[in-house]
Amino acid sequence: MESSHLKLVALRALWERKRGGKAMPSRADFDVSEFKPWLGNLMLIDLVEADAGTIRLCGTNLLSRFGGDFTGCSVTALPNEVGASVCSSIDRVRRTKTVTSGTHMRVINGKRVTFEEIVLPLSDDGMQVKTLLFASYPVKSEQAL
Repeated sequence: MESSHLKLVALRALWERKRGGKAMPSRADFDVSEFKPWLGNLMLIDLVEADAGTIRLCGTNLLSRFGGDFTGCSVTALPNEVGASVCSSIDRVRRTKTVTSGTHMRVINGKRVTFEEIVLPLSDDGMQVKTLLFASYPVKSEQAL
């Protein structure tokens, strides 16, 4: 599924520009100031071999979706359905070494909220996924039954 949320489309375009002719850009290809438009909705996940990943940065707008600030925590510390969704995306990106996107629903404060997200791989050597840029935006909210 291709992202349709304008912020996600713009983040993907930045990733593509930084990638150039490489399979994946590296974290060093980006200046931290380039992430400013997405910071509140961005999560950076560091990957080490078979580890699920460590959340280096968890944007403030993601706290309600995830149920708290998980900066510095393992991805496995995320609540059940959220953690399963993020782990599934990590596994897919590690396997394919390509961008993945999708939608997920979560009940927050009695409302069903649908989120659109994108996961962008970063690599130091162009072969192994080292870091993930994960961005998520609410696209629909309705009263839960």
